[in-house]
Amino acid sequence: MSKVFVFAGTTEGRKLFELLKKNNISCTVSVATDYGANLLSENSKCKVLSGRMSKEDMLSAVKKSKCLCLVDATHPFAVAVTSQIKLVCAELGVKYVRLLRNIDEQKDVADSLLFFDSVKSAAEYVKDKRGNVFVASGAKDLNVITDTIEDKSRIFARVLPSEDSLLKCIHSGLCEKNIIAMQGPFSSFMNEAMFRETKAKFVITKESGAAGGFEEKIIAAKKCGAITLVVKNPESKTGGKIQKSYSYSETVKLLETILKKRISFSAPKIILAGIGPGGVDFVTKEVFSAVQDADVVFGAKSVLANPLFEGKKKINSYLFSEVSGYLQDHPECENPLVAFSGDCGFYSGAIAFAKECEGKYSCSLLPGISSVNYFSAKIGSPWQDWKLLSMHGKYCNVESFVKSNQKCFVILSGKKDLHELLTRLGEAYKNKIIPEVKVTIGFNLSREDENIICINIGGSRKLKGQPSLENLSFEKEGLYSVLVERQSLPNLKFSAGIKDSIFCRKNIPMTKRDVRLVILNRMSLAEDSIVYDIGCGTGSVTVEAALIARQGFVYAVDKNKEAVELTKMNLLRFGISNAKVVQKTAPDGLCEFPVPDCAFIGGSSGNLVDIIKALLKRNPLMRIVLSAVTLETFCMIKEAVSLLPVDDLDFTQVSISHSEKLGKYNFVKAENPVWIVSFSGSAGEKK
Repeated sequence: MSKVFVFAGTTEGRKLFELLKKNNISCTVSVATDYGANLLSENSKCKVLSGRMSKEDMLSAVKKSKCLCLVDATHPFAVAVTSQIKLVCAELGVKYVRLLRNIDEQKDVADSLLFFDSVKSAAEYVKDKRGNVFVASGAKDLNVITDTIEDKSRIFARVLPSEDSLLKCIHSGLCEKNIIAMQGPFSSFMNEAMFRETKAKFVITKESGAAGGFEEKIIAAKKCGAITLVVKNPESKTGGKIQKSYSYSETVKLLETILKKRISFSAPKIILAGIGPGGVDFVTKEVFSAVQDADVVFGAKSVLANPLFEGKKKINSYLFSEVSGYLQDHPECENPLVAFSGDCGFYSGAIAFAKECEGKYSCSLLPGISSVNYFSAKIGSPWQDWKLLSMHGKYCNVESFVKSNQKCFVILSGKKDLHELLTRLGEAYKNKIIPEVKVTIGFNLSREDENIICINIGGSRKLKGQPSLENLSFEKEGLYSVLVERQSLPNLKFSAGIKDSIFCRKNIPMTKRDVRLVILNRMSLAEDSIVYDIGCGTGSVTVEAALIARQGFVYAVDKNKEAVELTKMNLLRFGISNAKVVQKTAPDGLCEFPVPDCAFIGGSSGNLVDIIKALLKRNPLMRIVLSAVTLETFCMIKEAVSLLPVDDLDFTQVSISHSEKLGKYNFVKAENPVWIVSFSGSAGEKK
């Protein structure tokens, strides 16, 4: 006994059979040809019947199966077969379910379409017109076309590679060179290649829906300048009573109700693909193949605009939560693909997406050609000595990297980022923070409107035909990449411990160089750290922290207006763009900043406990360093940390002495001793 009987003449029918088999639901599937049967595999509960059936054959097979319902997944144009199946169901009292591929999803297709009620009328239209005819409607009605069009050398037919199809081609009078025997699905690129190779002026196809590659044919025909003759789906024609049909997912839900059993879909494997710099010619063969196999493609709007995805179902999203939500709502989706520009391993969202997949979905990352590779080849400059940076959706202190690297490559989000970068480089040059630089700008690399220009910022040199920075205008929105090359050769390496005399100081207290070095060491800064400098004073710690955390950011706070202005002056003096100073009395205003990784408290105005609590609330595991000159401040710090959940607590007293010249003698002059307290937050509560 089979609970479900499936007549499968389409991809959806085959998918349904495999799904029922995976769920251990007994079923029988009937296909018309041995070729169709070879695409399926049976087991003890799921049987495959091969061969065309008369009404009597259908009646016998369905009755023998004792099925609870019958799913008609035959081709939309198999009208006679569907009619017989309905009669069989009515006679046996079996529930009839029509699974019909969705032909209403085709949007944004070519306007050069002509619709016909039959293959005969389409052939009549084209018989007296000049040009070759590409038949993409199958072998079943091929004889109708060849009987109508006298010159059979004009006809090229693409059919399944089965004996039955090939015999129909031969009996229709086609010679071997006019027969293309291939199994689909076919991409728009494959269709385009075939249409061009056969010099097709007309393409005859059926209104077969997404699974039948309908849109891919139309797109390819439009590119080749061919007219598409569409034979209407008999079940979509207006007039008369229309049998209710169900999509694939609706059919599965209906079967769950009928069988009173949940039908589970296997979690799909998600492909994360790098599609290269943008041009279709620069997509790897592996990615191209994965795109053709995908039943839905996710990505940013700009990525999905790539011709690579023409004819595909596209969803404008690349966030894991949204992609996962869609897959949960559409469990029939078996081959999802998320597309990312460039390469998956170069400043790509693919890595974060893959981490979120862990434990939920299996995924595979496919590499692509990065903008670095492409740009390097186009301008003839090897990239192994480039510093690779990104301003794409994030802040980057490019000026600091230019000082210590001969060549810096920067990927940008768009023209706004480009204007900002060029302005910042120009300001940095005027303030003598960076030397003269050559900037090579790449726009929409590998695409039809690609443009690469060079400009110089600073100096008197100007390349032939090169625009000046002042006259440069980028009105087009698109993808920009930039190579910044310092024209003076020595790298300006940064070493922590800037001399005190270089800072603007006035009458504001400053954390001295030797003490500052210990503080910076205790802060354990990384290149991308988010740092708070509370009670920043002259900003000496702010400056040095910003130079270390070049891809991070420093937020400086002080209640004293003069200290705030002095910190701003020092940030300007050292060319610091990854720092911000505000006039506040901490902990007020700290919640407005991003979550910190570490903080230095040089002054608390009596709010020490509240400041530490506010910091640990933002990040319970952050690193905090404090300094104290007086015993009162030290005791306050000691008492505060005893009440709070902290780990790795360390008290260090720093006593510094320097030699001082007095006449012909060198005397030792001692600085005031300073206590430096450092600790990390603890996830647990203080007992």
